[in-house]
Amino acid sequence: MKFFRLILCSYLLSVALTPVLRAQQTVKLSPEFTSKHLKKAEIFFLRDTTHQLTIQDLQQPKQQRKFRMVERDNPNFGFSLETIWLKIVLKNTTLPAQTSARYMLEVDHAILDTIALFYQEGIQWKQMQAGDGFPFSNRAVKYRNPTFPLTIVSQQPHTFYLRVRSEASMVTPLTLYSPDAFGMHQARQEIFYGAFFGILLIMALYNLLLYFSIKDVNYLLYFLFIFFALLFYTSLYGHSLYLWGDQVAWVNYNLFLCFGFSLAFGLLFSMYFLQIKKYQKALYYLMIVAIGLNVSFTFLPVINYHIASQLLTLSGILSPLLMLIGGFWAWFRGNIYARFFSVAWLGFLTGGIMFGAMILGFLPVTFFTLHSIQLGAVLEVALLSFALGDRIKLYRKEKEEAQKLALETSLKNEQLVKEQNEKLEQKVKERTEEILVKNTILQQNEEEIRSKAEQIAEQRDKAEKANQELKIMNEDILVKNTILEQNEEEIRTKAETIESQRDNLAKTLEELKATQSQLVQAEKMASLGQLTAGIAHEINNPINFVSANVEALRANLNDILSVVSAYEKKQLENDDAIQRLKKEVQYKEAIDEIDVLLIGIKEGSQRTTEIVKGLRLFSRLDEDFLKEIDIQENIDATLMLLNSQYQNRITIEKNYAKLPKINGYPGKLNQVFMNLLTNAIQAIEGQGTINITTSQPDPTQVQISITDSGRGMPPEAQQHIFDPFFTTKDVGEGTGLGLAIALGIVEKHQGCIEVESQEGVGTTFRLKLPIALKKRTKND
Repeated sequence: MKFFRLILCSYLLSVALTPVLRAQQTVKLSPEFTSKHLKKAEIFFLRDTTHQLTIQDLQQPKQQRKFRMVERDNPNFGFSLETIWLKIVLKNTTLPAQTSARYMLEVDHAILDTIALFYQEGIQWKQMQAGDGFPFSNRAVKYRNPTFPLTIVSQQPHTFYLRVRSEASMVTPLTLYSPDAFGMHQARQEIFYGAFFGILLIMALYNLLLYFSIKDVNYLLYFLFIFFALLFYTSLYGHSLYLWGDQVAWVNYNLFLCFGFSLAFGLLFSMYFLQIKKYQKALYYLMIVAIGLNVSFTFLPVINYHIASQLLTLSGILSPLLMLIGGFWAWFRGNIYARFFSVAWLGFLTGGIMFGAMILGFLPVTFFTLHSIQLGAVLEVALLSFALGDRIKLYRKEKEEAQKLALETSLKNEQLVKEQNEKLEQKVKERTEEILVKNTILQQNEEEIRSKAEQIAEQRDKAEKANQELKIMNEDILVKNTILEQNEEEIRTKAETIESQRDNLAKTLEELKATQSQLVQAEKMASLGQLTAGIAHEINNPINFVSANVEALRANLNDILSVVSAYEKKQLENDDAIQRLKKEVQYKEAIDEIDVLLIGIKEGSQRTTEIVKGLRLFSRLDEDFLKEIDIQENIDATLMLLNSQYQNRITIEKNYAKLPKINGYPGKLNQVFMNLLTNAIQAIEGQGTINITTSQPDPTQVQISITDSGRGMPPEAQQHIFDPFFTTKDVGEGTGLGLAIALGIVEKHQGCIEVESQEGVGTTFRLKLPIALKKRTKND
């Protein structure tokens, strides 16, 4: 109890000291201050899962203790639907006191839904709002990112709270600027993004013009890819507000629409440009599925904005990976203009990885890491344009080579036709002369052919006569074959009959062996029952005598001791000789020892009585008569006889239900319990547990389950454990008849036995016996 109190006190102390150990750092602003990216020690946060907390609630000490330091310099709360409260403390160190200075606080993530800044004027709290879910015209600062003007009185710490809610990714990097520094920062950013969007727009229009000139669908697909990517980047970095103004719903939906179509057209461009179907059909169909998913994801924001943002973010990672894999695959398979394509997507993914590493705090915030996605996109667009240019160059070269080859082929064909005509004229002349000679020879051979034709006609008549004779002989052979097939069928039938009789004889022999073994076992059990019944009868009488006389002996001894005690009190208290004798014989200890001996005699006689009762239950010889049986009493009697085999080694767990007595043959059921419990004990090596559970699953039957924690059996052994002479024990350790006999006894009781076993876990035998067993007839 003291230990738990100590733990509780330590926990409460740690909770109390947590604010001290992680005190929030105050951002000090000197007169020379220009800009500062707030670090994690200067930003604390609180999660509001109820969305009910107000700025007044946060002033409570209980809520203040819940604020914790963010995990990284660029706070990232993932795709969270919670309300996040951020807390920063600023102090203007300018002298003299009570002078004020203005600063600008920028949240560098344009797609946050709503973000509210709470600041204190006097005793009142006021707020300013921004975010892509807030009309652009109502913002305090007309800038692409949520930005708030701050007025801070010198020499006083000021606490500001930011309440952030968003269904998209919740990233909240905070940067503080002086007004002049913010103006310079804003100008640099707009110049950079102007150049970025200008490059994308020029490349898009350039490829559109190439499409109208060359009519190659690759240029149209590439134009659509860049066009939707351009619109997506304007939404992602907050510039779509300059295009769509206060159309808040369209601004939010436009982000997903352009992103989904940009990925879809990028995949289409990759498929056609790289000829993916030619090199890898599986990747081709996978890209088709990805295109369908990207297009379908564009409609999800109407149903669930939060899920849509997660799915499209995941697709934005996987789709470029598919394109990169397709590029390398085509490159390695010999597509030479795939090299620019692969390097382009590799550069874009590298930029994305660098930006993610910066957000997670693994890379510092620099110009290159902050704009790595934009730089990667420019590199990607440029290299893909080079890839298309390389494709045009390759097509032009192939066209020139094809034209040159066609000209050479035409000249060769013309020369070949001329030579062939000359050869053909010579061959025609030669063939004409040969035909004239052959015609003369044919005329001479015509008479010979006519003579041979007459000879052939005579031979044909002889052949027809011979065929007729062969036909008659074939009919005789067919008749004989039919007779042989009938005889063969009869022989096959007799062979199958003999084989069946042999199998029946083998099966009958096995059954005779099993029956003989069961008869021997039954004879042994009957002899053992007679012997056990005789021993129990012989032991029972003297044990009853001992049990009956122990109490009488104790009563008589107590009477004698009371008389001796009274005698001592009256006459022998002052007799020193008697006292010495009592010490010598240890009179008091002897009396105490007599009590112990009497208790031992009583317990021993009771234990012997229980054993005799168990022997009498186990050795019932009235096998031909149905008896009412207490199942649980018979199980206990069997356990008593097996006590020496499991005591001090195996724990017996009994879960007995209240069961009615059943009709049955007690001696036979005891034999079943003996076999199952003996197998369970022998299956456990060392320490273990045997669980015996009884239940009544329905009004007509009872169920007994015996579960051991032994070695278990493999599935192939479970299929044969009830077969006669099958055993899982070592050679010489079992006859293989125990479970076969047990199954026969259970079936004789119109019940069933089931087994479940798992190697290394244990085995369960489950017996189901009817409560009202019908008496067997002579034919049973």
